[in-house]
Amino acid sequence: VVMGSSQSSLSVRCELKNKGIKDLLKDLKQPRLLTAFSSLEILDVSKNKITGVPPEIASDFTSSPNVRNNLRVLNISKNRLTNIPDCLYSCINVVEFRADSNQIAELSDKILEFYQLSILSLVGNKIKRLPYNMERLRQLTYLDVGGNDIESLPNALGQMPMLMELSCFPNPFVDPRYQQFDGLVELFAYIRRQSVPATYKKDYRTAKAEEKAKIEDLTPDERLTRGLLRYSEGKTAITMFMKKEHSDENLSFYYDVRDFRKKYNSKVEIATQALIDDAVIIYEKYISSAGTRQVNLSSERISPIKKSFEDTYNFPNGINQWVFDECYNESFDLMVRDTFQRFRLSAEGKKVVDLYNNYKDRSRNKRKKLRDTSRSATGTAGSGQSSVSESRH
Repeated sequence: VVMGSSQSSLSVRCELKNKGIKDLLKDLKQPRLLTAFSSLEILDVSKNKITGVPPEIASDFTSSPNVRNNLRVLNISKNRLTNIPDCLYSCINVVEFRADSNQIAELSDKILEFYQLSILSLVGNKIKRLPYNMERLRQLTYLDVGGNDIESLPNALGQMPMLMELSCFPNPFVDPRYQQFDGLVELFAYIRRQSVPATYKKDYRTAKAEEKAKIEDLTPDERLTRGLLRYSEGKTAITMFMKKEHSDENLSFYYDVRDFRKKYNSKVEIATQALIDDAVIIYEKYISSAGTRQVNLSSERISPIKKSFEDTYNFPNGINQWVFDECYNESFDLMVRDTFQRFRLSAEGKKVVDLYNNYKDRSRNKRKKLRDTSRSATGTAGSGQSSVSESRH
C-alpha cells in the first residue's frame, strides 16, 4: 500500500493496485483502512482480482463522510467485476471514474448520480447500452466506452455541451455511418437527426398541416364526437357512459395523449427528458403488456410503439410528441364507430347532443354578431375618412 501523504494531511492518495487482491476483507491487513484518513481523495484498486465489495468494506463508502464526501478519483480498472458495486455510487463528488477491463455487462442508471463527474472511462467491458438520459452528467468532458457491445448511442450525448472528447470504437454499431464522421460535431449532429425514425419524422409545419387537413375531412359523426369530447357537459356524459360499459380505457388514453401533444406542441424535434418521461408513463399505463389500463387497439398500431419503447438498444430514439399519433387516431375512430353510436341513442346522449347543438348555435350567432359589428365600425370609419377628404378638397 502506498500512501500519498500522512494521515493528518488534507489530501490523501491510497494506492492498492497490482497487489493480487481477490478478497478485500481477507487480503487487507487493515480492513477499516478507508476510514483511517481524515480526507481520502484518491483511491486506486486497479490491476487486482476483485470480484465484489464485501458488506464490511461497502459500509465505509456509504456511512463514512470522510470517504463519501471527499473521494474525487476512483479507479477499479482491470479487475473481475461484473457490475459496478452499488456502494461506490454513494461517493457523489467523484470527478474521475475508471472501470476499464472488467466484465461489466450492464451500466446502471445510478452512474448518473455522479453529478460532478468529469472523466468516465469504461473501456473493454461487455456493456450493451448507455443510460438514455446521459445528459444528466452535465460536467462530463471525457467519455471512453470503446471495446464494449454497444449497438447505438443515446441521442442525449448530443445534448452535453461540456463533452469535448468521446471515444466509442470499437463497438458493434448497427449504423456503419458512425465511423464516417470527422469529429464530435458531425457525430453529435447525426445522433440528433437520428433521434426520430422515418416513420415518425416530421417537422412542426407538416404536423400542423396534417392536423388541419384531418379536421377538414371529418365526417359529420366524427365532427360531432370531436366537439362533444371538447364540450364540458359532453365530456362528463361520455365518460360516465363508457364507465358504465367498462370501456373507458380508450377515452382516458385519448385525453392523456391529447394533453401530451398539447404540452409538447413545439418546433423542437429532439425529445427532451421531460417528454420522454411523460411518454413512458403513457406507454406503461395503456400499451405495455403489464399496463394497468391497456387499450383495445390493433396490433398493427401497437407493435411499432412497443418496439420504440422496448428496444433496449435503441430507446429512446423515436420518442417524440407524435409517437402515439397512430394509436390516438385509432382510439378516436373506434369511439366514433362503436361507443358514440350507442351513446347518442341513450336518453342522456340525446340530451347532451341537444345541449351541444344549442351551444354551437349560440356561439355561431355570437361570432356573426361580432363580425357584423366589426364591419359596421370599419365602414363608418371609412365613411368618416372620405368626408374629411372631400371637405379638405
